[in-house]
Amino acid sequence: MKRGAMKILFVASEAYPLVKTGGLGDVLYSLPHALHARGADIRLVLPGYRVLLRQLEQVRILGWLDVRGSAGIISARILETRHPDFAFPLWVVDCPQLFDRPGNPYVNGSGQDWPDNGERFAVFARVAALLAQDALDIGWQPAVVHAHDWQAGLVPAFLADQPVRPKTVFTIHNLAYGGHFSHTDFVRLQLPGLWWSAEGAEFHGGFSMLKAGIVYADAVTTVSPTYAQEICTPEFGYGLDGLLLSRQYKLHGILNGIDTTIWNPSTDVHLPAHYSMSRILPGKRRNKQAVLERFLPRADDAAMQAPLLGLVGRLVEQKGIDWVLAAMPVLLAETDVRFVLLGSGQAVYEQKVARLARQHPERVFVEIGYNEERDKRYWWWIRGEFEPTEPPNYGYDPATLTQIFGGDVSERVYLDFDVHNGNGTEAIFLDDPRVMYASVFQHPAYPYSDPDSTRAHIVKVPLPPGSDGGALRTAVERDWLPALDAFAPELLLISAGFDGHADDPMAQWRLREADYAWLTTRLREIAERHAHGRILSVLEGGYDLHALGRSVVAHLKALLG
Repeated sequence: MKRGAMKILFVASEAYPLVKTGGLGDVLYSLPHALHARGADIRLVLPGYRVLLRQLEQVRILGWLDVRGSAGIISARILETRHPDFAFPLWVVDCPQLFDRPGNPYVNGSGQDWPDNGERFAVFARVAALLAQDALDIGWQPAVVHAHDWQAGLVPAFLADQPVRPKTVFTIHNLAYGGHFSHTDFVRLQLPGLWWSAEGAEFHGGFSMLKAGIVYADAVTTVSPTYAQEICTPEFGYGLDGLLLSRQYKLHGILNGIDTTIWNPSTDVHLPAHYSMSRILPGKRRNKQAVLERFLPRADDAAMQAPLLGLVGRLVEQKGIDWVLAAMPVLLAETDVRFVLLGSGQAVYEQKVARLARQHPERVFVEIGYNEERDKRYWWWIRGEFEPTEPPNYGYDPATLTQIFGGDVSERVYLDFDVHNGNGTEAIFLDDPRVMYASVFQHPAYPYSDPDSTRAHIVKVPLPPGSDGGALRTAVERDWLPALDAFAPELLLISAGFDGHADDPMAQWRLREADYAWLTTRLREIAERHAHGRILSVLEGGYDLHALGRSVVAHLKALLG
């Protein structure tokens, strides 16, 4: 390490490949390594879970730290290890009574939060704050402490009132999980009384570790500029939008990246067959076969020819699993589609997907739990057919879809048939003639943007309230289709909004499922003429769930031909 290199202490509850429940673990592998590669002197401190300790081969004891717990003083042993997957030392807080447990870091075998999570991560934060002050006198003191999510939210708070301290950064990965605990827990943990206020950690009669991180950190970041804006609204702020609005001066949205050495289908060691943008087949087909044969004795021609839809992730409402489960019975009844669902989450959704698998053993395949090697194999198949040879270093924010699809695709079209005008997408591509943006929307309606186009590659088609399928079809045939044929796109990206349905309470259009099927068919024909069939659809609005489900099914059937 270069002399004078910036010292950064990362504090988090998980890090791939030692322990991981979601994207947090990925970030805590890739971000410290990216900074290390730029010359930073890095340490990463993690709780001493049983599953983590069993993976360590060589450790040395740095010392012991005594901190307050709920029933008195707790002694934690601090271990240092050099793991082969990490380019820098790891520090592990070894406290068996809090972390030496089976299974998930946060929940028990029944999927319920560990009842002492408040104490577990308060102790972890106290220890991390002491390490940040070189309490063990080992001669390493960081200039910056970077704490992640609610499990490390108290670290900036414990450091805030220290006369000499490092700067602190707190990153919100998911505002939905706030680390909420009771006033009784606050008292039992002997947390500073000054924190108990609306301007401190108090939150609706209890306290929030995530709120503490927001309040007391010198800087707050989150996983994209878009998410930074969203969490400042009542819809996505989980009661913290007012606080975040008042702290916008220190709130920054920084797009999550990916590690292109790990996530690369042309080199990934976990894949049965490699593929790239220049050579998609036969690798993709072999990978699909491998996924199916994990669940079936043999992947016959019918299974190989049928569409395979997949979900890899947490089975929670925030990820839309309730909508997926609502659509699956309809798709199973009306198409020959197969499903693969991989992940874990709320017990009720784990039970529902397992029930569907039992009812449709030849078509619905489910695995509960997380396994990096397995899930990466499935992920690379489930991703679309148009991967670049080397994935770009971007996260999967909607605004970066064109970069993800990059490669030799130079002319793209964003098509938006949501009731609301996609003024944000329009603004992104306003000065980029390589991307056509075509939108049909209700006017007047929120966001009340200018209905007229000022660019040749921006095609805006406002329709008044009360418009039905006939009006939509006329407008699309008049304004959309000739412009799309003239542009000759190499990739179509659809923002598919179904809030124009006659049964939807959000707006005043009178569309039906047949209208969405007709529109989708016209767009698929454009993709087949110009883009070798390359088309991607992303769900937008739809607020009557029954109408939404029927419309999505009509849309998918038209996409599949």
